[in-house]
Amino acid sequence: MTQIIPENTSINDEGLAERSQKDAKWDHHRGNTQSVESLYDLNGRYKRLAERMESCSKLLTFGQTVDRETGEMGIKLKGAHFCKVRHCPVCQWRVSLRNIARFYEHIPNVLKAHPTAKFLFLTLTVRNPPMHELGATLTAMNSAWKRLIERDCWPGVGFIRTTEVTKGGDGRPHPHFHALIMVQAGYFKSGNYLSQPAWQNLWKEALRIDYEPQVNVKRIYSELGRSAGKETVESLSAAVAETLKYAVKAADIVGDPAFLYGITEQLRKRRFLSTGGILKDALKEDASSAEMIRTGTEDGKSEINEEMPAVRFSWRRSEKKYRRAKAAAG
Repeated sequence: MTQIIPENTSINDEGLAERSQKDAKWDHHRGNTQSVESLYDLNGRYKRLAERMESCSKLLTFGQTVDRETGEMGIKLKGAHFCKVRHCPVCQWRVSLRNIARFYEHIPNVLKAHPTAKFLFLTLTVRNPPMHELGATLTAMNSAWKRLIERDCWPGVGFIRTTEVTKGGDGRPHPHFHALIMVQAGYFKSGNYLSQPAWQNLWKEALRIDYEPQVNVKRIYSELGRSAGKETVESLSAAVAETLKYAVKAADIVGDPAFLYGITEQLRKRRFLSTGGILKDALKEDASSAEMIRTGTEDGKSEINEEMPAVRFSWRRSEKKYRRAKAAAG
């Protein structure tokens, strides 16, 4: 059980990770944000981004909670400032959490209206371009996707598609699409079924290229919340998490300033989330500050007790750790 300590107690060395195990990820993500901020600060072109990131989530305000069923005490985020810089690891993390939660808020109604629907998880890639061609490559991929979904053989009745750019083994950017595709129940039994080689050929034709692109397609399960067993729910959960994860991995940018500066330029003003068909507008790429605070992933059994004092943790740059903030004087 989490121990609740009055705000005015002198415990300024208490760490957030020690106070709340479920919030231990804050140290990791904020540490990555500090690393990216430091790289931006080294380049005069990105000083403004560094300044915004320096102020991101410096102070976290938590309300104290009481579990309605068990009476267990805990804490829940109720206030924070977010910089919303595209490659800020904290902001990417919070937006990803919110989109995953939003999907699970939306999908029950979709499945109620289409109870026999099935899902595919599709990954589409291209050859790794040099950094200066990344933007043009993404433009070509977006055009190819449009051609793909306009084909008569396209099986999707709805889709969510995201763009991810990782660092390839050759050091070049590796752009690829992840797509969660909703299909009719009869897709796997009809003549409309597409094998992996067929998907590969369709993607090659859509890209209008002369090499064989890497394509991966998997069937996943749509029995969300039903009695079909734990495995089916986890299958959908894994696909959703993969589809809606970060557009750029922090690990690829925290130690490579050239890669960070390159994608900052090449990905400027580009959108990374697309929806269509039955799933159109199920998600949105941007999240409000309130949504980034309360992502929808919190434990719904615990409610903030507004009569109890807030608990605040501030970021210690030298330690890369959140520790209890000093109480205001008076």
